[in-house]
Amino acid sequence: MHPEVGELYQLHGEVCLVLADPQRLVLPNALRCGRRSLADLAADLEVPPGDALRHLGVMEQHSMVAIEREGIQVYVRLALPNLIRAMDILREVLAEQTAR
Repeated sequence: MHPEVGELYQLHGEVCLVLADPQRLVLPNALRCGRRSLADLAADLEVPPGDALRHLGVMEQHSMVAIEREGIQVYVRLALPNLIRAMDILREVLAEQTAR
């Protein structure tokens, strides 16, 4: 296998590992319409803000989200907007599987 192809599969695997947590799967969809506060995202996950921030930190390490601070407020936005498109396609595949 060509080294560049192997590196691409490695990165693909890392993205899949990050998104393997069901709570982290909720976050990109919750950011579909744009930047949101940490408090709103924590409410979507039904977890304390600290737990939400931990999940977001993992996603930030992989450049999926950007965490922005404005005073004491923390906001989050998608850093990879195509992530939504990828997740939508995966949902279509899952819908096809469950329909069979």
